[in-house]
Amino acid sequence: MGEKMKKFFVILILVFSLILFSQGWQKSFDGSLILSFNNYSDNWDGKESSNLNWTANGNGLFSKDLYTFLNSTNKVKLSFGQSSTKIDTLWSDFFKSSDIINLESVERFLLNFLVDPFVSVRLESQFIDESDTLKICYINPLKFTEGLGVARLIYKKEKLEISSRFGGAFKQSINRNAIKDSITLSRGIDTRVDGGFEFVTEGFVPLREYATYTFKLNLYKALFNSKEDQLAGTPQQDYWKMVDVSFDNIVNIKIYEYISVNFNFLMLYDKEIDSKVRMKEILGIGLTYKFL
Repeated sequence: MGEKMKKFFVILILVFSLILFSQGWQKSFDGSLILSFNNYSDNWDGKESSNLNWTANGNGLFSKDLYTFLNSTNKVKLSFGQSSTKIDTLWSDFFKSSDIINLESVERFLLNFLVDPFVSVRLESQFIDESDTLKICYINPLKFTEGLGVARLIYKKEKLEISSRFGGAFKQSINRNAIKDSITLSRGIDTRVDGGFEFVTEGFVPLREYATYTFKLNLYKALFNSKEDQLAGTPQQDYWKMVDVSFDNIVNIKIYEYISVNFNFLMLYDKEIDSKVRMKEILGIGLTYKFL
């Protein structure tokens, strides 16, 4: 990791530490560990397979009115999980099944108009990048998104809250483990910059005293791309112009003080990655603990 990236993460840790220990912040951070295990003896008929899965999750919300005209809302979403499958009588090495780092800060100017101006910054990454089988890279790739536009709190009553925002967005995607020479396999940093419009709607909905539903819909339309000239004349030349969609849904049901059932449905569409909609569904029961 380069010196600039090390400095960035040091600053990021300091900022969240300052928020964590400062007074007046609305703080919430939940951690959960979801385990699942099934095992078959080796004399079963058919293709039944034994599996062991574990996933650790962390979700945080830190909010405060810094001034009468400025609200700061900061969100953290972390997830990492591994799986192992038994082949014949031997268990395979653990392989990654979930890996998410998502940090976002939204500063909203409270002008008591129909909409409020906002600025935002978001970091998306993963703990371990295994896309290159010859070299594992940590905290890679990095995607930074800066936003500027207008926001509106659509509905708020007690704990229920739904909000939307729309504006310009500028993205920088940084791969610190890109192959620069296919012969020597030398690696370096590859950067892509694009910008356009982004629409985000998110909400927190209490279903019962023991159940909650959270969602986030993100639509992004790029207007320019720094790789446009390189893609010209290829079948993928217009893929970056398509609207990117992310729709994340989480239902959490607490069945005991430290035990909960979680269902996560994630839908993604990015034609630069795949021409079809990608979906992920996770249902699990596990241990949960509210740190804040």
